[in-house]
Amino acid sequence: WGFLPGALFVMCSLALYQSYICVSITLLMLVCMMALLDGERLTAVLLRGLRGCAMLLLGGGLYYVALKVVGQLTQTTLMTDAYNSLDRPLQVVNMSWYDVKYVFKETYTIFF
Repeated sequence: WGFLPGALFVMCSLALYQSYICVSITLLMLVCMMALLDGERLTAVLLRGLRGCAMLLLGGGLYYVALKVVGQLTQTTLMTDAYNSLDRPLQVVNMSWYDVKYVFKETYTIFF
């Protein structure tokens, strides 16, 4: 029970602030650890964890669909090429090793 409401809450959480997905993942892990400590069988806990992962993926998918639908209905586009834009993770993946070394060097030079 709670699979679909959980996915809807994950979607709402992502709509408020995408970084809250870490809270959902942590809660899922705590529920599984508590079940293990209460003496539940490992297979039952693994199945619960897999259902939780499916719930997180469904919530993320619902968020993505809602994001696209609202964008189409309001005729707005998502911000791109900015610090906090949604395409930023793809830009990081495509960085060269030289870029990565430069970023780390500059970060630690400024920090220390």
